[in-house]
Amino acid sequence: MANPQYPHDILPRKSWKKGILLKDVISCCPNALIGRWLEGPKESFLDDSLGDDMVALFPEALPVKSVPNLSCCLLGALFLYEHFHYHQINEGNKPWVGNTDIADDMLTTDNYIFMPKVTVIGWMINEVERYTIEYEHVFQKKKDYDKIKSAASQIADNKNIDVAYLKEWEELTSDPSNEKNRIAELKGGVRVNHDPTNMNYWHFTIDSYPAESEVNPLKNASDGWRKNMAVNLVDFLRRSFVHITESTTIPAITNSNVWEK
Repeated sequence: MANPQYPHDILPRKSWKKGILLKDVISCCPNALIGRWLEGPKESFLDDSLGDDMVALFPEALPVKSVPNLSCCLLGALFLYEHFHYHQINEGNKPWVGNTDIADDMLTTDNYIFMPKVTVIGWMINEVERYTIEYEHVFQKKKDYDKIKSAASQIADNKNIDVAYLKEWEELTSDPSNEKNRIAELKGGVRVNHDPTNMNYWHFTIDSYPAESEVNPLKNASDGWRKNMAVNLVDFLRRSFVHITESTTIPAITNSNVWEK
């Protein structure tokens, strides 16, 4: 049976785009926000022990394992603060295939959970998109480093980025645990990607891209250089967040061409 309480404004529609372009969002709303819910009171997540001007997130609020592919929602269009109370599960959380309307028979509590108490944190999209992840990568072979260096240099050239930090193999620092290995300092990037689900069109992810790729984001951060990237990104997100409440003024995205075909 359909649940009338579920907010229809966040459901995908076949007249909407499968992929919202962030350049369109930022063009019409330079200070647009993405938000993320945390289940529980703010005291469990916000560390204000150093004063109001130094508020950060406790590690438990945003653990390293939560990135890459951090789940968020785009605010300011049709997604409102109160929509964070609805958590999609099962079929409701599967990727939307596009060009389809969602049937009412999906709107049951089999496919979502209502959470009465949530804390909402968010970030300015243009700040996240501009962030550069610096990380260490240990290489055992020169050919492996040279391959990544070449790819990273090409990406940097396309973006007109200085690649002076990419050193020659002989100039790299030796790994203290194995002097045959070399440690390279690399720079990855961050991108906010539209990732609509069956019951939340406004779902986005914060994804991390290594220095050598713009198309293959990290899928895990279990160890090594991947974990180095995740630790760096999480540290930035824990310090740069905005605490969003019911009274927060959300920058409005008023141009429906951002999401309509």
